[in-house]
Amino acid sequence: GLLGEVTARHGTAFSLTLDALGDTPIGLQFTQPLLRGAGTTVNEAPVDIARIVETQNFLDLRQTLINTVSTTVTQYTSLIQAQEAVVIQTQALERRRQRLEILTALVEAGRNARVDLADARRSVADAERDLLLAQTQLEEANTALLDQVGTEQPIVFVASADTIAELFTVAEARIETFDLEDLVAIAYQGRPDYLQTELDQQIAQLNLLLATDDLQWQLNVEGNANLGDFSETTLGLVARRTFDEPDLETALTRSQVERWQNENRLAQLQTTIRNEITNQLNTVQANLARVEAAQRATENARLQLEVTQELFRRGRSGADIFQIITQEENLVQAQNAELGAEIEFLNSIVNLDQAVGITLETWSREIDFSPALLTPDSVETFDTETPTQIIPENEAP
Repeated sequence: GLLGEVTARHGTAFSLTLDALGDTPIGLQFTQPLLRGAGTTVNEAPVDIARIVETQNFLDLRQTLINTVSTTVTQYTSLIQAQEAVVIQTQALERRRQRLEILTALVEAGRNARVDLADARRSVADAERDLLLAQTQLEEANTALLDQVGTEQPIVFVASADTIAELFTVAEARIETFDLEDLVAIAYQGRPDYLQTELDQQIAQLNLLLATDDLQWQLNVEGNANLGDFSETTLGLVARRTFDEPDLETALTRSQVERWQNENRLAQLQTTIRNEITNQLNTVQANLARVEAAQRATENARLQLEVTQELFRRGRSGADIFQIITQEENLVQAQNAELGAEIEFLNSIVNLDQAVGITLETWSREIDFSPALLTPDSVETFDTETPTQIIPENEAP
């Protein structure tokens, strides 16, 4: 015969049997749980768990994307650092070559000893060596960025001066709006690992609900109706219980322990997130102070070199080639220290965004993340046409 079954959300089960050749061609049965398996919460728990797991998979993807973007941005700042280091070394080499020309003219004019040329030439050779090293590091940074974006094309990334200035200006402006409590609250609302732990707690509660329900008596209202030549109808209250089931007791204990563990894990994660954001925020503020100090040091080194060079040109006492070379090296060191401080500041902003969980929101103006972050509800409506390549502002080739 033909059999059809349906179960309602609250646990009521209906079945229909059709047998045209039998004495009772129509049979109706229904079962209404009163204890075990009763209610929408218990019956929908497996579906709710499946939905939570699907959401967790989405959060896993979001966390992976956050990590990827953070790594890519820090590698991009490394490229900027290597690129600017080449500029610094190029300028240093040009200054030393000009100084060698001036010194050569002074030696030929008899105003300086020829022995001074040895130090000047050594200084030029050192600058040439440092420039080659900086160029090699730039190539390595470019290759690392190519590996990160996953392309084998011979692309050479170039960050314009405007892009570098904008990155620093935006980062510097953002720090003025940072508030620890606000950042912690944002992290609790959107950080993937925290949301994952909250969902783990929900799953643990549902598993505990199911384990508790399994230990109840199976008490059902059951009815049968057979319609035909010999029609009959029955209605009764049926109780069933299997005794000595240690597996069910074990499952209940395991579910209780799992819920307690998740509660502790959630509380510990709250403390960890607060401490992490506090440390990252302090690092950002300290790095900004380092940048300001490094800028002052660079300016002082530049002024000292300019004064000494002017005294040397005029043949004044207190200015010799060795002193100029030393101050030139001090200037290059100060410029590299300033550059390093600026990169550390930018990277600390990236780390803070990652700690708060707002990396994707920070870079959403420059990068379209929607194809990679399709939610389960948006998959059916998403336009599958080939997306247009997004080029960050001020970074167009």
